[in-house]
Amino acid sequence: MATLLPADCPLPLGLESGHITDGQLSASSFIDGEHSPSHGRLRNSSYWRPADNTSQWFQVRFDKRMIVSAISIQGSGTENGGWVTKYELTFSEDGIQWNRPVKREELYKENKDPHCPTPCVIEPPIQAIFLRIHPIEWVNFVALRMEVYGCIDNDCEYPLGMTSNLIPDEDITASSELNSLHAWNSSRIQTWQSQGSGWIPTFDDIRPWIQVYLTISNKIRAVVTQGCRNEDFWVTAYSVTFFLDDVQQQSELGDEVISRAK
Repeated sequence: MATLLPADCPLPLGLESGHITDGQLSASSFIDGEHSPSHGRLRNSSYWRPADNTSQWFQVRFDKRMIVSAISIQGSGTENGGWVTKYELTFSEDGIQWNRPVKREELYKENKDPHCPTPCVIEPPIQAIFLRIHPIEWVNFVALRMEVYGCIDNDCEYPLGMTSNLIPDEDITASSELNSLHAWNSSRIQTWQSQGSGWIPTFDDIRPWIQVYLTISNKIRAVVTQGCRNEDFWVTAYSVTFFLDDVQQQSELGDEVISRAK
């Protein structure tokens, strides 16, 4: 199943992928080396477990200030394991002065088992270099794996509008579409709040493509893809081409423009 993302700043910031290094993860304590902060990553084989359950925290330190729009937490992933059922967030720019999100009541999100990730959108998003999660209630014992979603806090790192509909349907085209449920206008990243499917070309389309028209020239830094929400379909590799004044351009990245997804 596809992971659903917040509408604004929807990028996973790197706990699951390892882009956030072990040195950027810390905690108030940990019970042993197999449950240190470096294990507190979403879908990791192990998990963070503090030495004691009360008054503990898990911290992520970003390389630069981020807009944090959501988090997803997960328990131990083991039978008869532990998981957090209620928590609080604090954030800071210097690691000294700490703040709490405006709508604190929305940050208490219940996990119902030790296996499944539970998402929580932070509205409004917060600006942070340091982010801490404070477990308040749990089952059996505190066990945590997590991911943080957002984007770099500058004007060059914002999504251009596929998720938010700032890019309208008429500016999206494709080589073909399987049916109306999987048409080109179903190609938008699906948020936690949205319902939808995904674009699927016809099965005889041997060179499928989907195109987004941007009304002004933009510097594209990243492309985020997602599988089909209600089908077991997803893209594992793709290439990117771009146009200026209707003339196709060769990417300066050469072969590196071919991207891979899981």
